[in-house]
Amino acid sequence: MQQDVGVLILRPQQKKVKDHSELVKNIRRGDTVVTSPVYSGSTYALAGTPTDSDYAQCSQVVSVQPSSSYSLSGWVEGDYVYLGETGAGTSDADDWTPSAPSWTELSSSFTTGSATTSVTIYVNGWYAQPEFYADDLSLTGPAGSGGC
Repeated sequence: MQQDVGVLILRPQQKKVKDHSELVKNIRRGDTVVTSPVYSGSTYALAGTPTDSDYAQCSQVVSVQPSSSYSLSGWVEGDYVYLGETGAGTSDADDWTPSAPSWTELSSSFTTGSATTSVTIYVNGWYAQPEFYADDLSLTGPAGSGGC
């Protein structure tokens, strides 16, 4: 019985460490992981600071199934923040907000092409706009084959 209790205590911490490692692995120049502000219940959020020549895009390649439907969503705060995907083999999907002074949910849907096995999910601000934040990004649909 004591061993089960130990596992229950360690699993949330292991998940937190794994989530943090994955987040840090995908950070690019100009991206920052912050502990405030974060969306409700989160520990970390992504912060991006666009410049005159860069819109602070953070992206990740995700494995998907061909000819399948997906929903992408996430919470953002800031001006001119975009959330979307490219590479679905059909038309690209995105959503954006011109102004989100508090956490606002963005969402879009897309269907992959018959030969598509990966897409690139991204979030970014716009040139010379203030710092933006993104949290709780989620892609819902059939699991891909992995490896991306």
